This record gives sequence, C-alpha cells and structure tokens, in this order.
Amino acid sequence: MDNYMGRCEYCGKEMGIMAESQEEANHIVSKECFCGGAKQAEEIERKKQELRTQLDQLTGPDCEELNFIPLPEELRDILNQIGEAVVDGKIRQITMKTYGTQIVIRGGENIKATRSYKYEQGGEVQ
Repeated sequence: MDNYMGRCEYCGKEMGIMAESQEEANHIVSKECFCGGAKQAEEIERKKQELRTQLDQLTGPDCEELNFIPLPEELRDILNQIGEAVVDGKIRQITMKTYGTQIVIRGGENIKATRSYKYEQGGEVQ
C-alpha cells in the first residue's frame, strides 16, 4: 500500500489516502466523499435494477401468469434501454403500444411501469 491523492469522481475533491493503486484511491475517496455523489449514483443504479425487474415481470416469459403475451427479447431490450433513460431523467414518460397492450413508463421521484390492455365487447343497434 502506498500514499495516493484520491480524487472524487463526482465533485473533484482530493484527499490523501492509503491504497493499492490510484484507481482504488479515487474509488475510496468518491465513496467516502461528503458530496453525496456516490449515494446518488447507487440510488440511480438501484432504481434501474428494480425497473428492469418490474419490466421483466410485465413483459418476460412469466408475464403469461398476468394474462399478457411475452414480448420478444429485442423489444424487451429496447424497453430496458428506454427505462434507463427515464431513470436518468432524459425521458419523462414513454408509451409503447405492442401486441395489443400498452406499456407506460413514467419518470419523476418514483418510477412507475404499467402494462394494460383494453377488452371491449359490444354490438351496434340500428
């Protein structure tokens, strides 16, 4: 272990620290910095993971239990990429209509994903 000047990757603050490498020093300082950047990054990553899990439940192979048709992998990948953009704040809301259903991902403080379909039956009287 050697002395390194670790630099917070979020605010740029530097601090002397014992570490194995410069990269490790930067990582330690970033994690322990009072700017809160590391906590915010962890929170964003947690939201992304939870949204991926939720989208998998709504569109993956097990969604048949919810009476939905599973989406192809390519559409699920697109939804996950869009979901990450919503969590990052780049997109506020997205609506995708596919396989007779509507999938909505809403951003903000709480990220919400829903999948719905409308079933109508009726006739016309003249």
